[in-house]
Amino acid sequence: MGDEQPTLESNGDAPDTTPTRARYEQALAATRGAESDSALRERAAILYDFAAFMEREDLGYALDLWNQCIPLHEQMDDARGKAETLSPIAKLTAEQGDVERALDLLNQAIAIHEQIGNDWGKIDALIYMSFRVSEHGDEERSRDLWNQATTLMDTTQQHPG
Repeated sequence: MGDEQPTLESNGDAPDTTPTRARYEQALAATRGAESDSALRERAAILYDFAAFMEREDLGYALDLWNQCIPLHEQMDDARGKAETLSPIAKLTAEQGDVERALDLLNQAIAIHEQIGNDWGKIDALIYMSFRVSEHGDEERSRDLWNQATTLMDTTQQHPG
């Protein structure tokens, strides 16, 4: 009884996410203005999770939330967090039709993953990039990206870090 479950809206198709959205907004309000690394990390995590939740409902709002994470990661010198946030931003940017911008964001993520030695993050970004490029008809580039990812995957599995 204590847990609120999403209810169906009047159209009967989509769950009413208002209670969950309100909880995220309350959590964000509680961390607003915080300066310590732990508070910034908490705020970035809430923003990231809230964006993932909102992605189903409002792409623009989700994109805005993920974009708010980037300066927090930069303020904390959290390169991995920044790289992992660039990937969903790139995904939504591609879905909105700006594929070149999405590829630029993924290249930034790949460079950061490479710089910090996060092979699996780089693999994930390369694979995602391969799919985006393929969807836009550049099969040769897609294959090249896919091959880079699988080669790195083979190397990473042979020499786990």
